[in-house]
Amino acid sequence: LYHGLQPARIQSGLVLVVVLLGSLALARTLGLLIHGITPYNLGAVIFESLSVLLALLAMRLLPEARPAN
Repeated sequence: LYHGLQPARIQSGLVLVVVLLGSLALARTLGLLIHGITPYNLGAVIFESLSVLLALLAMRLLPEARPAN
């Protein structure tokens, strides 16, 4: 857990969240357009989209990871 909280790894984790949840949200949105809206899928798209937006915001607000001297 300690090593996972290092700034360089936090940035990588946020990028992973953006890529994975972003692709899930995109695929689910296409599914909604093709098969129609269901409450479960609509809630999932909202959750995934908000998670991606929050991860992008966190990436923007976090300082760049710099090697320790």
